[in-house]
Amino acid sequence: MSRTWRMTTALASAAALAALWGCGGGGATSGSLQGFVKDAAGKPIAGCSVSALGATATTDGDGLYRLNDLPEATAVVSYRAAGYTPSVARVPVAIGQTSQWHPTLTVAQPASAQATAATVSAGHDRGDGTGAGISLPASALKTSAATVNVGITAVMPSDTGFAASAPGSAAGPARTALGRACISITDPSGAAVALDASKTVSVTITLSAAGATGLTSAGLYHLDAATGVWSLVGTANRAPTGFAFDGSAPAATGWYELAVPAATPLTIQTLVVEEPSSMRPVIGATVRAQSVSGSADVYAPTDAAGRAELVVPSGDYKVTASKLPPPYVYVQKGQLKRTTGSGTLQVTYWLQPQGGASGGN
Repeated sequence: MSRTWRMTTALASAAALAALWGCGGGGATSGSLQGFVKDAAGKPIAGCSVSALGATATTDGDGLYRLNDLPEATAVVSYRAAGYTPSVARVPVAIGQTSQWHPTLTVAQPASAQATAATVSAGHDRGDGTGAGISLPASALKTSAATVNVGITAVMPSDTGFAASAPGSAAGPARTALGRACISITDPSGAAVALDASKTVSVTITLSAAGATGLTSAGLYHLDAATGVWSLVGTANRAPTGFAFDGSAPAATGWYELAVPAATPLTIQTLVVEEPSSMRPVIGATVRAQSVSGSADVYAPTDAAGRAELVVPSGDYKVTASKLPPPYVYVQKGQLKRTTGSGTLQVTYWLQPQGGASGGN
């Protein structure tokens, strides 16, 4: 079965479900969130657990999910599936509207059993010279279990879908990601083990020769799974030989990122509305900025006003907006460029309701 056929089938199923569910309307007191969960190859992931604002759902055989009766808020949505690293996204939810988010999950490395000795550690050797590792004192583990399962998955910019799999919807400071690692620690029952933040975790991310060129240090960032925002938690210094960068931070599981700040950030402010007659804001559309050089690929969902803001390194970008599955289809706007310096780029997109007329400014 081809990827294209699978995707078409999934989107057709979503369209049918959307027709049954309706699109909200007068008197509504809550909003909804739906989407398509896939792997780096674009194949649907069934059985993925999705949770946000107290609601939970599980993806069906086509990778589709839906959360109903959500309050108006910026929802922090968690995606967890067996065999994949967890992901987090920030998606705005509005009363009477159905927002959408379509995450890409990365295959996880099997966890290895670790005895609670003086130190627990794990590593992921990707076989191409890149990888990641962690080490932390056993005293940081908040568990009475005699053993724990420690796993770490390294994800690099060379991976297919690297940008799309970035959790947190790229929220946080403007930066260029060099590599990421996701850490998980569970007890023998599979329950997550909490860590004592007063302790320290050592994180090593090993880059390719090209990725490490010209660098002696980089920032170590961590994703707050409760807010979906990345924060700078430390500095990782390059080892005397090779391309490994070692840093430390308050002990926590989840996603870590090795990155450098964007030297001259560009702010892309977008407005996505329906076309041609209503000009109503489109909520939960995905705005994507892809650099022509391939060095940056950033996503963000539109809010209740149809707006999204992306902060990226300066350069040439193709900026697009989409909302899938139907009833919306994208009206192509072409490539938008900003070649030098910092500043703000503003653009309006029209998303045409399925079957409507095309057009745009």
